[in-house]
Amino acid sequence: METPIQREIRRSCEREESLRRSRGLSPGRAGEELIELRVRPVLSRPGSGTPLPRALERARAGAKMQRDIEREAHRQA
Repeated sequence: METPIQREIRRSCEREESLRRSRGLSPGRAGEELIELRVRPVLSRPGSGTPLPRALERARAGAKMQRDIEREAHRQA
Protein backbone atom coordinates (compact mmCIF):
# COMPACT_ATOMS: atom_id res chain seq x y z
CA MET A 1 0.00 0.00 0.00
CA GLU A 2 1.40 3.35 -1.06
CA THR A 3 1.05 6.32 1.30
CA PRO A 4 -0.07 9.70 -0.09
CA ILE A 5 3.44 11.08 0.38
CA GLN A 6 5.04 8.12 -1.41
CA ARG A 7 2.51 8.50 -4.24
CA GLU A 8 3.31 12.21 -4.59
CA ILE A 9 7.05 11.50 -4.64
CA ARG A 10 6.57 8.78 -7.27
CA ARG A 11 4.39 11.05 -9.44
CA SER A 12 6.89 13.88 -9.12
CA CYS A 13 9.72 11.58 -10.22
CA GLU A 14 7.62 10.39 -13.16
CA ARG A 15 6.87 13.98 -14.20
CA GLU A 16 10.54 14.91 -13.92
CA GLU A 17 11.59 11.89 -15.99
CA SER A 18 8.96 12.71 -18.63
CA LEU A 19 10.18 16.31 -18.81
CA ARG A 20 13.79 15.15 -19.16
CA ARG A 21 12.83 12.81 -22.03
CA SER A 22 10.79 15.51 -23.78
CA ARG A 23 13.76 17.90 -23.66
CA GLY A 24 16.28 15.27 -24.70
CA LEU A 25 18.16 15.36 -21.41
CA SER A 26 19.95 12.41 -19.87
CA PRO A 27 17.99 10.28 -17.40
CA GLY A 28 17.91 11.54 -13.85
CA ARG A 29 20.21 10.22 -11.16
CA ALA A 30 17.72 10.40 -8.29
CA GLY A 31 18.83 7.06 -6.88
CA GLU A 32 22.46 8.16 -6.90
CA GLU A 33 21.73 11.46 -5.16
CA LEU A 34 20.44 9.97 -1.93
CA ILE A 35 22.55 10.51 1.16
CA GLU A 36 22.24 9.42 4.76
CA LEU A 37 21.70 12.08 7.41
CA ARG A 38 22.57 11.70 11.05
CA VAL A 39 19.69 12.78 13.25
CA ARG A 40 20.39 14.81 16.36
CA PRO A 41 17.90 15.12 19.21
CA VAL A 42 15.83 18.28 19.41
CA LEU A 43 16.92 20.19 22.51
CA SER A 44 14.05 22.66 22.55
CA ARG A 45 11.39 19.97 22.91
CA PRO A 46 10.22 19.61 26.52
CA GLY A 47 11.05 16.30 28.12
CA SER A 48 13.68 15.35 25.55
CA GLY A 49 17.16 14.45 26.70
CA THR A 50 18.59 15.46 30.03
CA PRO A 51 17.28 18.53 31.83
CA LEU A 52 19.32 21.70 31.44
CA PRO A 53 21.23 23.02 34.43
CA ARG A 54 19.40 25.82 36.22
CA ALA A 55 22.14 28.35 35.46
CA LEU A 56 21.87 27.63 31.73
CA GLU A 57 18.08 27.96 31.81
CA ARG A 58 18.40 31.32 33.58
CA ALA A 59 21.04 32.52 31.09
CA ARG A 60 18.86 31.59 28.12
CA ALA A 61 15.81 33.23 29.66
CA GLY A 62 17.82 36.38 30.38
CA ALA A 63 19.17 36.52 26.83
CA LYS A 64 15.69 36.07 25.38
CA MET A 65 14.32 38.78 27.65
CA GLN A 66 17.12 41.15 26.60
CA ARG A 67 16.41 40.49 22.90
CA ASP A 68 12.72 41.14 23.47
CA ILE A 69 13.50 44.43 25.25
CA GLU A 70 15.84 45.53 22.43
CA ARG A 71 13.30 44.54 19.78
CA GLU A 72 10.56 46.51 21.55
CA ALA A 73 12.83 49.56 21.95
CA HIS A 74 13.74 49.39 18.26
CA ARG A 75 10.07 49.14 17.30
CA GLN A 76 9.15 52.19 19.42
CA ALA A 77 12.01 54.30 18.04
